[in-house]
Amino acid sequence: MILLDTDIFTLFTFGDTSVHARIEACADAEVLAVTLITRMEVLRGRSDSIFKAVDGVQLKRAVLLFQQCEAAWDSFEFIAPDEAAQEHFDRLLKQKRTEDAAWRHAERLHCLGQ
Repeated sequence: MILLDTDIFTLFTFGDTSVHARIEACADAEVLAVTLITRMEVLRGRSDSIFKAVDGVQLKRAVLLFQQCEAAWDSFEFIAPDEAAQEHFDRLLKQKRTEDAAWRHAERLHCLGQ
């Protein structure tokens, strides 16, 4: 399996010939995929471009690029966090909450002059 990061996926949707050539060269031998994070980053970037358009020309281009990204998703397998990743996320979140609570407690003691 080959995972495309955000930059490579974006270049692919923009029609970059070298990226297309590399993807086509390995498309038969490998499964091509994008992760949830890549999808989120790409959609955020394309949405931001629509919101930030200053004229009709920019809006038209931003919408076209958004549509190209939407159409390209079907060419790639989508990798979402599995159960192991979710469990790891929960452990990290619990650890962060413990550390945050300890930090807040230390700040309160400092403020009280203890």
